[in-house]
Amino acid sequence: MNFEEKFKVAINLQRPNMVRSLNTNDNIGTWTMVYDEGFEFKIKNYEFFAFSKYIKKEGTGEPNDDDNTETSGYKSICDKTFLGN
Repeated sequence: MNFEEKFKVAINLQRPNMVRSLNTNDNIGTWTMVYDEGFEFKIKNYEFFAFSKYIKKEGTGEPNDDDNTETSGYKSICDKTFLGN
């Protein structure tokens, strides 16, 4: 499936929850963390979500996390996100 690019935006997420444009430094929106899964940001009339990147740790079996309190079989890569399809 091919998608048409509508626009590009370069942003900087700042504390406590401001989204600033890298081109103009204007406050153009807000952002929030969504547990440890990713983050959402809203700019103008658009909402975006990015899943935080993670990898399976070497030498670990499949994680067994019946109560969802621990993810010892995975390693977070906090400065990266997954690409959407």
